[in-house]
Amino acid sequence: WDDKQAKNPDDDPAWRGDFQGLIDKLDYIKALGFSAIWITPVVENKSGLDYHGYHAYNFSKVDSRYESPGATYQDLIDACHKKGIRLIQDVVYNHTSNWGEENIKQLTEPVYKDRNKIVMNGNGDPNNLYHHNGFCGSGDYDNYGCQIKTIADDCFDLNTENPTVYNYLNECYTKYINMGVDAFRIDTVKHISRLTFNKEFIPAIQKA
Repeated sequence: WDDKQAKNPDDDPAWRGDFQGLIDKLDYIKALGFSAIWITPVVENKSGLDYHGYHAYNFSKVDSRYESPGATYQDLIDACHKKGIRLIQDVVYNHTSNWGEENIKQLTEPVYKDRNKIVMNGNGDPNNLYHHNGFCGSGDYDNYGCQIKTIADDCFDLNTENPTVYNYLNECYTKYINMGVDAFRIDTVKHISRLTFNKEFIPAIQKA
């Protein structure tokens, strides 16, 4: 929706590549000697000027911009396996888009600063589904602050210690494992409580 501000014409999409493009190139990728491919997060995103997969709006849903008739995410996974190629999915556990997460707590205020207030001061989040500890600055990335603060000003930090949050994330990522995803590359892993990661996320992945 920010294409006009970014001066992107309608015939120039704000993202690059889709599942069909990868399927078409699998023989080429295999001929290069690769036995696996690592792709960006596939979950539905809601963002502004950028599009990179790290602004999750619905962890349970594959973003429709990657799919086309005959080239769903399942089609890509199956095509990779037929070629003897494994698929690594980039995943995020610690944060959402600046619109929140549709199934955890959607933030509908049209003005960003109003959505931001909810996450920063906790008003409107009585169940503490997000952390309310301000933004993560450069000095926080190597200490505990990175686990409890919002990064990049717009990646609202999930309270991954909350059972509502970690149970939902486990349910979502179990679905992708059941689809045949071979491995996860976990982004911002140090931004998650190590205790929660070891007690909740890793066992769920291993079980699936």
